[in-house]
Amino acid sequence: MTVRGVCWSTSANPTTTDNKTVDGSGTGVFTSSITGLFPGTIYHVRAYATNRVGTSYGQDLSYKTKAPRLGWLSLLLSEEDTDKDGIPDEIEKASPCLKFSDPDTDGDGIKDGIEDTNKNGKVDFGETKPCKADTGGDGLDDGVEDTNKNGKIDTGETDPLNTDSDGDGILDGVEDANKNGLVDSGETDPLKADTDGDGLDDGVEDANKNGIKDSDETDPSSKDTDRDGMPDGWEVTYRLNPLVNDAHLDKDKDGASNIREYRKGTLPNDPKSRPPVGLPWVPLLLE
Repeated sequence: MTVRGVCWSTSANPTTTDNKTVDGSGTGVFTSSITGLFPGTIYHVRAYATNRVGTSYGQDLSYKTKAPRLGWLSLLLSEEDTDKDGIPDEIEKASPCLKFSDPDTDGDGIKDGIEDTNKNGKVDFGETKPCKADTGGDGLDDGVEDTNKNGKIDTGETDPLNTDSDGDGILDGVEDANKNGLVDSGETDPLKADTDGDGLDDGVEDANKNGIKDSDETDPSSKDTDRDGMPDGWEVTYRLNPLVNDAHLDKDKDGASNIREYRKGTLPNDPKSRPPVGLPWVPLLLE
């Protein structure tokens, strides 16, 4: 398990998009504490556990908090939420950076109460920082990576906690050069290590990881940089030059051009591996 805890709401079957705690990871028994509940209110609570596959939930349990007695007014006032971001003013005022009058303190487009999912005024495991627009430091604001602003990593979104979501060696913010959360012309895909599918990861082709095709680099957004009909990855594998059109050269001197060996599935650097030689007189016999 990567994350576990409990989630709660006044409605049945709460999910992690409602209030939740984050109580570490792994398996086994764990203890969780819920704070900030209103008196005399019925709450539904479920345990949850998240892994790479998704999130599973336990049984829906309901509890009613004790009715208010002396001091109930001060309790209610402590739950006041001026900016409607989901975090009580009292917690935001105690924070060194959160603003109780601004629902999005860091201006990244995500409400503070979504980034601080358990609303405790701290940055816990799995949470983005509500006081830092770019939590991961990859050059993309959290609200650009979490495009639907729900605090989850959904399909098609980069991870605001991971500087290199696809693990190709290039920062997400370098691949998404204009920082708009889309793969535009001339950009590589921060969710696909080998954008052009040529057999070479983007970080191999863009050797200095600057997001620009320099003169001595292959193009990570083009499967065949030199347009000689052979993919860059195939040429690199067999020590041909992916920056020069060498399709009609014969690297291994076996009488078959490099492009012919590529098309026939033989090895261009091994003279013993060559395409079969046709018999030119066979068609004459068939006439």
